[in-house]
Amino acid sequence: MHEEFTLRCDHEQFISSQAVKLVCKNGKTIMVVKFKQQFFAYLNECQHLPVELDWEEGKFFDSDNQYIICSTHGALYDPQTGHCISGPCKSKYLHKLDVIQLKHQIRIIYDGS
Repeated sequence: MHEEFTLRCDHEQFISSQAVKLVCKNGKTIMVVKFKQQFFAYLNECQHLPVELDWEEGKFFDSDNQYIICSTHGALYDPQTGHCISGPCKSKYLHKLDVIQLKHQIRIIYDGS
């Protein structure tokens, strides 16, 4: 099932935090993160166990705001690549989604897989 989401880049949620959580029609969730002035989108699912990453609703980053952290076992993921650099799923990658950045919007493409 193909879905597209469109968000404003200056969206209030990106001003107050680094991430936005979106819910798909199939029940899965997507995290859209802003890191170093760029946007990245991933399925919100750890590569070790099929659990959501956010430790609090929509909160994905560690205390230093440098890595996406799994709330279940502390795995750390690079926000630019989705690569797990530490934890039981080391060397695996989050499922990355296409992000198209337009003038004041970002579009996320999810193929349903």
